[in-house]
Amino acid sequence: MTSVRKRGKVVEGDQDEGANVKERTDDEKKVFPGDLNLWRHLIPEAVLGYIWWSTFFSLAPTIWFFPMNMLEISGYEAFAVLLLSPIFTLIPFIDRCISSRYGVILTQILTVFSVLCYHAPSAFSRLLITSFGNFFAMLWLCGVWWFKSKIYRDVAFTGMVVGFILKLVLRIAFVTLNPLWSSSSTNMVIFLIGMICVIDRAAFIILLNEKDDSPDNKAPISTVPFSSWITIALGIGSWFFMVQWLFGEVSVISRYTGSGSPSWNVLPVPGGILILTAMVIGFSLSHQTYVSSSLWWLFGCLSSLFLFHAPPLIAFIGGLGLATYITSVFPTLVSLIYQCKKGKTLTTGLLFSIVLLLASVWVVAYNFVPGGTLTREKNDIIMIVAMVAIGFSSAIKLEPTTGVDLYAEGKAKSLGEKGKSIFRKGVMPALYTLLLVGTIFMAGRFYQREVNRTNAKLQNKDPRTFTSMIWTVHFGYDNKGWHSFKRSVQLMKDTEADVIGILESDCSRPYVGSTDFVSYVEEKLGFYADYGPRTKDHTWGAAIISRYPIVKSKHYLLPSPEGELAPALLATISFADQHIDFVVVHMGNDRDDLDRKLQAEELSKIMDESKNPLVFLGYVTSAPGSRDHIQLMDSGRTKDIDYEDYARWCEYILYRDLIRLGYARVSHGSLSDTEVQLGKFRIPKDIQNFTDYNIITTTKEDVEENSRFSEKFGDFHIGDFYGEGHHFHMSTPKYFLPLPAG
Repeated sequence: MTSVRKRGKVVEGDQDEGANVKERTDDEKKVFPGDLNLWRHLIPEAVLGYIWWSTFFSLAPTIWFFPMNMLEISGYEAFAVLLLSPIFTLIPFIDRCISSRYGVILTQILTVFSVLCYHAPSAFSRLLITSFGNFFAMLWLCGVWWFKSKIYRDVAFTGMVVGFILKLVLRIAFVTLNPLWSSSSTNMVIFLIGMICVIDRAAFIILLNEKDDSPDNKAPISTVPFSSWITIALGIGSWFFMVQWLFGEVSVISRYTGSGSPSWNVLPVPGGILILTAMVIGFSLSHQTYVSSSLWWLFGCLSSLFLFHAPPLIAFIGGLGLATYITSVFPTLVSLIYQCKKGKTLTTGLLFSIVLLLASVWVVAYNFVPGGTLTREKNDIIMIVAMVAIGFSSAIKLEPTTGVDLYAEGKAKSLGEKGKSIFRKGVMPALYTLLLVGTIFMAGRFYQREVNRTNAKLQNKDPRTFTSMIWTVHFGYDNKGWHSFKRSVQLMKDTEADVIGILESDCSRPYVGSTDFVSYVEEKLGFYADYGPRTKDHTWGAAIISRYPIVKSKHYLLPSPEGELAPALLATISFADQHIDFVVVHMGNDRDDLDRKLQAEELSKIMDESKNPLVFLGYVTSAPGSRDHIQLMDSGRTKDIDYEDYARWCEYILYRDLIRLGYARVSHGSLSDTEVQLGKFRIPKDIQNFTDYNIITTTKEDVEENSRFSEKFGDFHIGDFYGEGHHFHMSTPKYFLPLPAG
């Protein structure tokens, strides 16, 4: 990779560069007479930066709900084109309006107002508001990055840097959720704070020295050649994609690198704080000249290689290196794009980021999209394309201009001392402060999780009796498109389940919000968890959450020659003095017959080789009594919890060497597209010599109180339950009794 030096020139006024530096330094002293005043400007800019990033990251998950429900391209994906609003700045009149003081203020107001989409009455109206919020957010970006006043450009950009880290810290505090989208109250509080900050920034912009609005301080008119500006555009687009793909939340790298246990896994809590640290280090290095060198790019490439192909611990270290590299080059890329025409360069970059984001969908959802066979499991290709684009663009050298290096100390003599002071006295102290706060929040989460685990164990008075649950959580979306994390946890609490198998649980992708559903449930319930196959394994997720410690686990990618990859895991859980094996699986689509046949054979082999009592919690996509159902029971040496239930589809509970006590089905209540199934079991004192319970009753009074299901779901109900909330249905709950003595 070679650097392109002085490929383009920038047309500016004939003012002497030294005079410009002196004037800017004088202006800085007027605007920033002391360190406290610098922070007084940085804080509102950081809040607005946080809102900008939150708005930008929210579009993909809002769109995702529609194709996820339809299992095909929905047409709503077209709303992504609203990100390309910078193209309108190619019209001179609009460009002047957007770059003016009042244009910046207006786009900020409209973007901040768009966060009220959280209160929209429907998924479509929320998508509409979110899309237009991103439309104005990108125009806001055009306004501040190419603003006439260099003082404001610097402060606004550093606010975006601090705002990005602020977003990650707040997601640590709110257990992977962004508080802007976690509840109505937090959304409204942040909206009001945002509006106060907009008013404050409006006053600042309007009161800036008129000299900063003079023609001599306008953004340069670019004559950068095509080969340079297109490379810069692809680089900034790849950067925007990378931070969405891998660094939208500090748990993502852990979920990309995890494995079964015991192994050298770095868990999100507390390991996520290392990712935050790496990103802060990256920003702190961004003023160094070597961040645009080929050697530094090779460091980033090697880190990405480790992330995708090394064992868990080395892969996580690779993730740390990549986090450092990605954040370190951001100011360089922005400095370069400043010298290009925003209408064509930023638009092209955002278009490329959309293409890469769609590619990240195609490599996983290949079974539901056109051309999927060509993109199947091609994460490596996406990474190569993004890293090459970032590397080549950051290596480009253009003649320095006034205000190019927004705060990257030491790269442009024209920057003067102001950039250094903002960097040393404002940006880095703010980032280090946020890192400290993030560390405290992470430590608090770790401590609270351990306390909750202790309390959770005390809630089950009989460790030889346990309840298993299987549920497809639909990526944490309810049937109306709202996030369902909190309500899902409440449902799990209400079931009083001890072991929970959850499917469609991998939410660590950008179009699902880069959230960690498994960590959220694990911490809120005080349970132990195994995430199942890694995010980079191209599955939709299968995880297990347990009240009792998980002794060991193994992850599987089942044979899937035709359709989507099927994730499975085998976890051994310690109950009192007995180990029980649990298999959790999401088999392939029902239209891929060969896949289901091979997967059933592989699962039956896994179960047959298990030496412990076993519970199977599976999404089988086959009818009761079908080939695959029989294969799992006969070759897997298991029994169905209810042979008489022929009204099932997909979800099954099978077991071996246990005494069944009860079976229940609970309506989904629009919280997911799939019901909850529960199986209650007792561990026999002698697994070699016991008799299972085979007498069926639907009268709860016939069984001991501690063997009954929760009364929060009502009583026995025949057929589907279509009312509000969750209720027993489909002729359950059923209980099983021993044969009468004699």
